Parts: sequence; C-alpha cells; structure tokens
Amino acid sequence: KVNLSEPKRAAIYVDQYSGEVKGQPERLPFFSVMFRMHRWLMDTRPADDGIFWGKVIVGISTLAMVVVLITGIFIWVPKSIKMWRNRSTIAVRKGWRRFWYDLHVAGGIYAVLLLLAMSLTGLTWSFKWYNKGFSSLFGVDVTASASKSGGDRGKHSVDISPYAHWDAAYDYVSGEYDKPVDITLSQGKVSVKLA
Repeated sequence: KVNLSEPKRAAIYVDQYSGEVKGQPERLPFFSVMFRMHRWLMDTRPADDGIFWGKVIVGISTLAMVVVLITGIFIWVPKSIKMWRNRSTIAVRKGWRRFWYDLHVAGGIYAVLLLLAMSLTGLTWSFKWYNKGFSSLFGVDVTASASKSGGDRGKHSVDISPYAHWDAAYDYVSGEYDKPVDITLSQGKVSVKLA
C-alpha cells in the first residue's frame, strides 16, 4: 500500500515486484461521513493553514467531556462500604424507578471508564500540545511530520528523492523492522506502522 500526501492523502495498492497498480482502497460513504463528522464536524481543511474550526470545536467539546466525566467520578465516590455496594450494583427487583436510578448510577460509572479512555486518547487528534504530552507520558517519541521548513520524522526515516528509490526504501525499512504493516511515503520520507 502506497500512501501519498497529495492529492488529499490518496492511497493505492501496488505490486512491489512488477509496479502494477492493483487497486485503490475505498471507504464506504457512511464511514467517510462518520469519520469527518467525529473529527472535524464535516468541516474542510483550510487551504491557507488557517484555523481549522471544526477540529477546534471537536477538541474543546472533548475537553469539556473529560471535565464532566472526571467530576462525575468525584461525585459518585461513596463514603462507606455499604454505599459502595449499593452504588456499584443494579437492583432489578426493587421496582422500575430504582432500576433506572441504579442503571444511571452504577452503569454510568462502568461506562465512564470507557468514555474517559476514548476522550483522553481522542484529544490527540485535536491538539498538537496534547498529542506531544500524551505521547511523552507513555514514552513515545513523536516528531512533527516534515514541514515546509524541513522537519525530521525520527531516526528510522529514509530520505527519498525520486520515485525510483521506493524499492530501496522498502528494502531498508523491511530490514529494520520484523513485520511492518503499513509503509507510507509522504513528502520525501517513509514512515512505518507496526502491528
């Protein structure tokens, strides 16, 4: 799979031995719409590197969600063992009102763990400062993609000038990693996604 940054991060499947184009990955329209809605509120990337408002709005609303989830955890924490037991179980034989209350209180605390994980990891898509801090917290060295000033993508990047060097770059990357899943060519650099 060869991913290109222009036009619009296009990708094609290429036979690495013959150079024959085998096809193009296609995402179903439903998933494309869902992806654009959750990442950018259906906004389009500004051509002049201006403010990407859809991305900013999604990021700010996700930050607000994190605050609501964390404050919800503090409100939920019970003061005694008996209250802990009552707040962590759902009573199904004490009437509908109690069932819905328990479903909200106990089910909510179980769901908050998943929602908090999703929102804390999702913020990496919206803010560069958060992405950098989150990655360094877990010991991952994230470097910016090659910018107009010529950034460095890391120690395993390979400079590629003409397209004839794709094969050499692929051989180099294959030798460095056991099993690369996805090799991407973008702005003269090769990057690798591992399984």
